[in-house]
Formats: sequence, structure tokens, C-alpha cells
Amino acid sequence: MKAKPAKKSVAQRLIESMEEGLEALRADKELSGTFVALPPDPPQFDRRHLRTLRRRSKMSQPGFAKVLNVSVKALESWEQGVRQPNGAALRLLQFLENPSLLLRMTKGAGSSSRRP
Repeated sequence: MKAKPAKKSVAQRLIESMEEGLEALRADKELSGTFVALPPDPPQFDRRHLRTLRRRSKMSQPGFAKVLNVSVKALESWEQGVRQPNGAALRLLQFLENPSLLLRMTKGAGSSSRRP
């Protein structure tokens, strides 16, 4: 059985990437990369907005909490206005409210070439 090649360190991969970039720049070559069009920042979801979104989705609090990967207590506190969702939960709420944003984002992703 063949031994797996040793995994390169982050530093080594970074050095190789920089060398590749410099080589491309000197040779006036194009580099390939993946570009993703990010949606706008998610809006703040106040308690009414959040409750409306959950009800429109026809989900119970436990079901909605599971989809968001948060506790039912966290969701309850958001819906009561005690706390507000943030971070990844806000982004997921944005996609739940407007699924076309996610579709546009994934359609826009892909490899393309571009000069450094």
C-alpha cells in the first residue's frame, strides 16, 4: 500500500500561492478563481417580522428553531423582543424570507479567469 503524501502546512501552501501569483504577474498570465456574488447584508428581524416569517412558513416554534439550529428558548426570546438574532441566524432568516437570493448567489458562483 502506498503511503499518503505529507499534508502541506498552511504556510507552505501560502508561499506556493504567492509564488504562483508572482509567476502569473511576470508572465502576464490569467489566474483562475471562484467568485461568489454575496447578497446584501441581512436586515434586522424584529419580533413581529420574525413571527410573521415563521407563521408564513407554517412552522411551529420547535420546528422553526430546528431549521435555524437554535434552541426553542432562543427563538422564544427573539419573538418576545428580549433578544435579536444575529450572525448566521440572520443570514439564514434572510434566505428563508427570500429564497431567490440564495438561488442567485449559487448561480453566480463558478470558476472564471481574471488577471491578478
